[in-house]
Amino acid sequence: MITLEIMPPLMFGGLIVFMLIGYPVAFSLAAVGFFFGFLSIDFGYFTLPFMQAIPGRVFGSILSNVLIIGGRVRGSWRRTLTRGAMAVEVRLLDNLTPTEEAAVEEAGGRLARFHGASVTLTRR
Repeated sequence: MITLEIMPPLMFGGLIVFMLIGYPVAFSLAAVGFFFGFLSIDFGYFTLPFMQAIPGRVFGSILSNVLIIGGRVRGSWRRTLTRGAMAVEVRLLDNLTPTEEAAVEEAGGRLARFHGASVTLTRR
């Protein structure tokens, strides 16, 4: 079993080997990260849900506050989570059609069900 103390030098060595073989840096970083991530799951250092959160961490920071409706950027949003309740502030670039308003309300409802909290939508 590989201990946590030896894992970083092994990861660095693996990265060097991948790059010396000739793989591009981005692919080498991804391959070594995933390999040692799944190896760590196998050894019990963390569980699979930790790895499943990677897309949310990557794409969540990119699109976290952009309001996209029908493939167009229509504004931004910000949420404030308190115990049992959530406030979502929507800042619009222009007026929404009734269909788009309904889509925003529906998304707010899905967010409320996901978090198990009541959601209050405010528009500016």
